[in-house]
Amino acid sequence: MSKNLLLFLLLILNTTFIFSQSDEKEHVVDILDVNEIQPINTSFRITEVIDNRIYKNNIGFAQKGMFNKNVTAVLTDSLHSVLMSYFEKLFSESESNEELTLRINQFLISEHTTAFSETGTVILNMDFLKKIDEKKYYLLDSYVNSISHNAAIDATSKHDDRIREILHEAFIGFNTKKDSISNPTVISILSEVPSSKILAEAPKAGFFTSFSELNSNEAVAFSEFKVIKEKDDKVYFENDLKESPQFYAFSDGSSIYINSSVYSSDKHYIKTKRVKDYLLFNDTFINSDNTAALATTFGLTGMLIANKNNNVLLDLKSGQYYILNNNKMKKLLKGLNPSLYTYYKMNDRDVESIKKILDHIFENKSEEMEDLIEIIKS
Repeated sequence: MSKNLLLFLLLILNTTFIFSQSDEKEHVVDILDVNEIQPINTSFRITEVIDNRIYKNNIGFAQKGMFNKNVTAVLTDSLHSVLMSYFEKLFSESESNEELTLRINQFLISEHTTAFSETGTVILNMDFLKKIDEKKYYLLDSYVNSISHNAAIDATSKHDDRIREILHEAFIGFNTKKDSISNPTVISILSEVPSSKILAEAPKAGFFTSFSELNSNEAVAFSEFKVIKEKDDKVYFENDLKESPQFYAFSDGSSIYINSSVYSSDKHYIKTKRVKDYLLFNDTFINSDNTAALATTFGLTGMLIANKNNNVLLDLKSGQYYILNNNKMKKLLKGLNPSLYTYYKMNDRDVESIKKILDHIFENKSEEMEDLIEIIKS
């Protein structure tokens, strides 16, 4: 056997080995796998967790193997079960008997790889609630933040540390301000929403604290937040402390505005237009077709935010986002006037034009509605 042939075979074997080592379907994160969980002494304890995430079967993604393949990240059990087990130890020394509820709206991890380092990120969006009865709660405070750490070699192994760190930071911060909270807002939380009220009713004016409230059309007023700037279809809010509202959506009683921080790193609210059972908008979203699935599954992942705008549909029944890329629009327009696709290409960033096209499609292809929905969701 020649030397060149031997080297070639070794290369093939090595490549096969590398791919086999990275062919993992998921990465398990265990926040309880630590030698000792240091208790914190607070004037409250968490005795209930409400998992308000749209996607509950994962917590984002990690990168595995030599080629940093994206794999789904999961916890050792359900989010509710894992957090309650963790809180039993974390609040074991809390002297207060005040029992609070934690509503988790977003709980995500992600990784970003550069030439010389990896960055692991955890993103947390949650509400501190005090239970009034089976359906009503006081909304005491909301916490939205992210923590990122760089690692020279591998950021994957430290996701559990980052999760514990951001939870600890959230609880200590809330503990210092809890006693100064007065006149908290009352919100309703339904365990099941039988139908999407927002589809049958005009949107109520105010903020929707999460998709669940938007779905059930339960808006609340937060008068401390004022509009500081309006540009194109974007609205910016701030309070006296220069803080932006971290709620899922806003309505002026007519139009619905989605908080861009749900899917990007920006802090504006984008105006939407209603198309059948969807909200249509154009904003900086996931850029490439092959990451669209990550966008809908993993939500906010800073490393995937693109620098171009996309037409996006928000499904008002499920809370899932769908990007209307060129391939989907070609399929949707198939069989209609060929000039309609040319019109789309000339106006692909004009939301009003896209709305007219979609309205036309749904009206003229009502008998093929299921097929159209499949194209949108593909």
